Amino acid sequence: MSVAACAAIVERGDPDRFLAAMAAPVAARDVLFPIYAFNVEIARAPWMSEEPLIAEMRLQWWADALGEIAGGGPVRRHEVATPLADVLDADGARILERCIDARRRDAQRLRLETVPELRAYLAATGGALIWAATRALDPGRGWGPSDAARAEAAGTLSALANYLLAVPALLARGVNPLPEMSERDFEALLTEVLAEADRATAGRPARAQKIAELAAWRARGIVIRALRTPEAIVAGHLAESEFARRAALLWRSLQLWGDGGRGGAPVRAGARGSEPPRSPPPKGREPRRQSGTPPDTSKSSRIEARVSAFGSRTSRTRPSCCGIRR
Repeated sequence: MSVAACAAIVERGDPDRFLAAMAAPVAARDVLFPIYAFNVEIARAPWMSEEPLIAEMRLQWWADALGEIAGGGPVRRHEVATPLADVLDADGARILERCIDARRRDAQRLRLETVPELRAYLAATGGALIWAATRALDPGRGWGPSDAARAEAAGTLSALANYLLAVPALLARGVNPLPEMSERDFEALLTEVLAEADRATAGRPARAQKIAELAAWRARGIVIRALRTPEAIVAGHLAESEFARRAALLWRSLQLWGDGGRGGAPVRAGARGSEPPRSPPPKGREPRRQSGTPPDTSKSSRIEARVSAFGSRTSRTRPSCCGIRR
């Protein structure tokens, strides 16, 4: 029941978010890994059984765990639920309930019939996750509606990119992943999501926002490629080269060591009152030195080596189909 156990779950189940968390400061990892591990658990819960009732029971287990966290009382002991309770406050737990509600559609094998339904699903699965992570990274900050809107827009873009990459897997499970839409409708959807994310993230971000949004580092490029060449979804060419993938994350992570964004308060955990102990990195990983100072030239090379090492172990989903009418 440790952050290291959560990190192992994320490494196996969500390689992109694992890389993003490893590129963040050490203190931020203690916050991000429990939240990302929770997301892995609820994302796979609907697909672990062909019986919708069993899938619903798994999701309800997590809904009950979030209810315990929100209530402020004892929380069930579990390798993810226990560390998750250390980084979420009551509002953070309620935010993540949106993720579970969206996953109930997956458990029931309900098709997304309209574009608004798809957008609501993306906002709940991606936007709520980034918003919960942002708040948990700096629980003492006075976050406002504009911050929530920023997180939702960035998360919706991230979720859209991941959803497009997952189209083949969904089709293999007998799920028609996209609503009926014309090619023009499809282009409008992608264009609107990109524009909304660009508008919402145009301001100067707080440090916690920069860190939480690291997980979306691939999203813009993937969606732009889908917009320019929709057939790339069928051909499996949405994913960038491995070199470009690592370089983009490296660049984003180096920006964390700048002026700290809007407000320079250090990232901290312990939303329920006590900061969890620092955990060692997953087996085989070199520990990082904590520092609040800008990196020297040697730090840049260490970060690049770390991202490269982890990137070489991950895999990418290659889409092969997309239900778009021409």
